[in-house]
Amino acid sequence: MGELFNYGKEARLFPTTKSAEDRATSIFLATLGIVDVYRQTLMKTVGMKVSKSGRDFEVYVHPQFGGRQSPKDIPDGMIKVEKSGSIWKSLIEVKINKSDLDQAQLE
Repeated sequence: MGELFNYGKEARLFPTTKSAEDRATSIFLATLGIVDVYRQTLMKTVGMKVSKSGRDFEVYVHPQFGGRQSPKDIPDGMIKVEKSGSIWKSLIEVKINKSDLDQAQLE
């Protein structure tokens, strides 16, 4: 992914945004950043080992695209793990209620 995605907004446990989807994203990511057992267990499912302290782990809401993409075409969140000089990033798309992920969001 290189530097296609830059840092976004801070994930907050008590978000102030009006969007229910943005609140769910922020709470999920903030909890992941705070609760080490939860973070380690979830990251293990994707083959990533993170430190107990979480110093190698960062989460963001609405990471910004580099390049020519529109400001509205952004994922809901991003997880970043930096270890031994390498960086691993994962984009998060959150759906609530009966919302479905569509092909345009994947592209």
